[in-house]
Amino acid sequence: MITRPDEPAFSRFTTALNCREPDRVPLFEVLVDNKIKAQIIGREIATPQDDVEFWVTAGYDYVPLMPRGLDFSWVSGYYDTEGAGAQRQTGESEWGHLKEGPYSSTGELSDIRWAEEQKGFISTSEEFDDFVWPTYDDIDFSQFSEVRDIMPKNMKAICLMETGHTVSWYLMGLETYMLTLKHDPELYRKVMDKVCGLTYLALDKGLSQEDIGAVVLLDDLGYKTGPMVNPACYREYLFPWFKKLNDLCRSKGVPCILHSCGDQSRLIEDFVEVGFKGLHPIMPSAAVMRIDDVRKQVDGRLCLIGNIDLEYTLTQGSRDEVEALVKARIKTIAPGGGYILSSGNSIPAYVRVENYVAMIEACFKYGRYPISL
Repeated sequence: MITRPDEPAFSRFTTALNCREPDRVPLFEVLVDNKIKAQIIGREIATPQDDVEFWVTAGYDYVPLMPRGLDFSWVSGYYDTEGAGAQRQTGESEWGHLKEGPYSSTGELSDIRWAEEQKGFISTSEEFDDFVWPTYDDIDFSQFSEVRDIMPKNMKAICLMETGHTVSWYLMGLETYMLTLKHDPELYRKVMDKVCGLTYLALDKGLSQEDIGAVVLLDDLGYKTGPMVNPACYREYLFPWFKKLNDLCRSKGVPCILHSCGDQSRLIEDFVEVGFKGLHPIMPSAAVMRIDDVRKQVDGRLCLIGNIDLEYTLTQGSRDEVEALVKARIKTIAPGGGYILSSGNSIPAYVRVENYVAMIEACFKYGRYPISL
């Protein structure tokens, strides 16, 4: 389905991340649904070998992985939802609610798990103390070694870590989280410090044990219209942790990227200041943030990753519309380096697989340096 024109090379990714020109514009996603992956390689994703084959075939230069054991998020949580201070369980996650829809690209009805919006596991200091937090020994990077032995030699693993604001409100429930910020800032800080401290602990362990090419912190800080909370709160409680995490990565020679959905236009300079090398996904539906303006603003200080529209183009548009959008982004943003092509969020099951393929093929077609479009 996809004919890759080159070999994987993580140096391609890091060159663009350092705002220089590689041989072609790299590709990036934090998530591609397994149903989409299966259509690309022609079989279900059942083993690590299958997963690596997908990332190689689809034109990427890395394999994204999450460490096991930090299971307080919707991605890998094993919790009983009955009451506060719930114990970690084994088995399928029960956190949140399963809701119907939307349909996948194959026409199947997809189940999507939504985090609790009102009261979560922690709403008081007592519940914080009772909560069973992951420990150092729980954090397991062994799958990074497993995948390293499967990948082509010039690929690397990228470590994905949910953290900060997002994990904190998952744990507390969004409504409780917001009210706690206003009425109990001491508890708010305790939760944020615990979550980010665990991220630091995990990264220190992983970066010491494994050959990790880059780190991506996953923390959605915005609505489409702007930050979810006053930026001053991020600057007081969260961004000092972002700096610590970036300093740790830099001390290990590993670049750090922020994935943060929503309109981040009021936070761009903060992201540069704390040390991020790249920002994803530059959502095209953001109210104010326009990728051309952000490109001028950062001027080689921050690699821009993403901006291929998910809400219409990849999900409902034609292949020609996808190609035209990719061509336009490469023409205006890629010259000089500092651009990595990606969707404006991720590739869920309801993306049209033919449009996803069109995005990749358009990158191959138009993304060769020097850009001359």
